[in-house]
Amino acid sequence: MLQLASTAYALVLIKKSGFFKPWLLIASAIALMTVRRIVSLIKMLQSGVFPPEALEPELIALLISVLMLAGLLLFSPAFEIIKRQRRQEATEKDYLLRESHHRVKNDLQILKSLINLQMNSHGVAAESAKLLKEIDLRIGSFLLLHEYMYRDGVDGVSFREYISRLAASIAAAFDDGKVALKVALSDTEVERKNLLYCGIILNEALTNAYKYAFGETETPSIIVSDRVEDGRHYLSIRDNGCGFEAAEHEKESSYGLSLIQGIAGNAGWEARIDGSDGTTVEVSFPAVASM
Repeated sequence: MLQLASTAYALVLIKKSGFFKPWLLIASAIALMTVRRIVSLIKMLQSGVFPPEALEPELIALLISVLMLAGLLLFSPAFEIIKRQRRQEATEKDYLLRESHHRVKNDLQILKSLINLQMNSHGVAAESAKLLKEIDLRIGSFLLLHEYMYRDGVDGVSFREYISRLAASIAAAFDDGKVALKVALSDTEVERKNLLYCGIILNEALTNAYKYAFGETETPSIIVSDRVEDGRHYLSIRDNGCGFEAAEHEKESSYGLSLIQGIAGNAGWEARIDGSDGTTVEVSFPAVASM
């Protein structure tokens, strides 16, 4: 009976510990010991003979069974202690990550404020002001991501919310109300690194569109959308502007497009930039596997 109880408790410890194979093997070994004892008992009952020399091994076996069950029972509080320690470590790690993001966010905010101060000061040339504005927007994409990480936790950043809010902030910086911006996004999970790359690409693509695409377009529009297909996540930024027909456009926007192509050079990333009918910037990267 003690061995049967030990077998049952070893199976219970599979759930408590989270380790399947070790406790299954231990439970199987104890179960086989139990079977051996039952077979020996049945043989003795059938023969009607209980040899005196068998008493000592039986007492030893009984002591082993008691010690085995006691040892298994002591494992349960040990696993509870380990779980508490892991929860405490996870809490401390989360706190340190939040503090890290908070400090980075503050540093970026200070840098952004200094750039804005310089951009709005007297004596800054128009071209320099444009450059500072673009740098300000790039920093803003990093700042926004760290704001979400600090607020929601490292794994709690919403792809839809981040990209939508970033698109809105870029539109507010450039748009005078004439460009129709449509954002149609899923809320599919995206890894942090890829989310940051998406923010950088969105910033460059929208900046180029607002600056260069709509000189002669009567009803300018931009569509930001995404989809998940064949294990890949696609992000698309499409406008109905002049495309790459104007040489000046292509020359002046080359930095942003080069940055997009540079990100697309990362492992698992691909980019397609089409300027034949408006401009379409589409990037793809491995989608997070569904659980």
